[in-house]
Amino acid sequence: MTIQSHIFSLPDFTESRLASLYSDFSRLKDTNPDGFEANVRSWAAGLASSLRAGYQDNRLILHTGKPLLDELATVKFGRPLSLSAVYQEQVASKKFIPLAKFTEATTSIFANPQWRIVRYTSSAVSWAFRDTKIHYLYDTISTWTRQSEIDQEFVMLDNVERAAKVLLDRVKLDPMNSGVYTFEMVRHLYSRNPFKEASDTYLTNSDFEVLFRYLARDVGQAKISGTVIKFRTHTELAEITDEEISIAQLKSSMRILEDRIQQHEQSETSSRTKLSEILNRPQQTQHNKKLGLNELKKIKLAENGIQKLVAYRLQLETLLHSIESAKDNVDMVKIMETSATVLEKLNNSVDVERATEIGDKLSALIGDTDEISKVLGDTVVEDDEIEDEYNQILDQTRNSALPSMPGRKPAEPHESESRPNDELEELFAKINLNSVPNLDSRSSKEETAKANLIS
Repeated sequence: MTIQSHIFSLPDFTESRLASLYSDFSRLKDTNPDGFEANVRSWAAGLASSLRAGYQDNRLILHTGKPLLDELATVKFGRPLSLSAVYQEQVASKKFIPLAKFTEATTSIFANPQWRIVRYTSSAVSWAFRDTKIHYLYDTISTWTRQSEIDQEFVMLDNVERAAKVLLDRVKLDPMNSGVYTFEMVRHLYSRNPFKEASDTYLTNSDFEVLFRYLARDVGQAKISGTVIKFRTHTELAEITDEEISIAQLKSSMRILEDRIQQHEQSETSSRTKLSEILNRPQQTQHNKKLGLNELKKIKLAENGIQKLVAYRLQLETLLHSIESAKDNVDMVKIMETSATVLEKLNNSVDVERATEIGDKLSALIGDTDEISKVLGDTVVEDDEIEDEYNQILDQTRNSALPSMPGRKPAEPHESESRPNDELEELFAKINLNSVPNLDSRSSKEETAKANLIS
């Protein structure tokens, strides 16, 4: 697929619009401004999309000039005649920025730009000489000039903003996120699929230079010190410290060691596969033996290399852990010092004797209030009364929760329950408790109780 076929696959580049898009529509700026703006937007979006899809060397930098025109040329419509007008309008709206000016700028690109590119025909000149041969000659020369001699590189701000958003989101999701990386770490971790559109695209070193400048200089989302970049992870973005630089460099070195370990492991696996294939050959000639010994040597070298690299990585991990622990200790001491100062200041602002007097005074005033309430007839609710009432309500609730069987009368009270208290006392008086034997067995106890009751 070519850049032309990619652009033609976009919704704006329908067959009915191609003639207008490939024509010299710069004249429409005065006669049909809506049509002019529509064509400019279509071309700008198409070129940005082609970069994101990987149809030029970079993803954030557009290369213009004759090669691009040749790639976009068709048999039916030829070359697009108004790309210079597209560039001019995009530069004026600060969406395309000449790469050289972007790199040289010391202040934000969102300030008023002081750059211009080759202008297409002036509207005043075109209008004044619209029906003369002078206009035809001027237009021909200017068209040739703007299409053949414009060979610039533009930073496409829309792509830069998209890549910046994806990069910042990925940094926030990093489980080991400290916000500080070396350039190499960022390229290694985040170069692939920079727009979440195509997994086979990547950012080049030139793209990252543009992206880092944009984040640090133009939107204030990063700080740069040498080859170390610190992303904004909190409200404030502090300067990069020496400790953060050391930690980032250690992590970068560990990442490099990890890559080398993986390379040695892949080499070892490949050599083992080849050695197995050689050993399984039906004829073990001297040549096969030589090949086998060579692969076995590669395996041993890879194993030794892995052991050394693992040992180096362990040393770096130990060093990194020590540095981070020391940094945490320093931060903890600073927090404790600040907290102690604040606590001392607060305690000094309170008079202990005065606080005691106020507490006693409040207790006395609350007591006086209760006494006044009693004198005036206000009911003072006691805790014991509340508890007694709660128990009564609980008993009533439990009793009402026991449903009666439908179709049956409530059970009559037992005869013994209806006896007065004096009769119960006489009944128990008749029982000779001393005649109850020791509880040797369940049966003897029951028989004795029955005998006593009968008597």
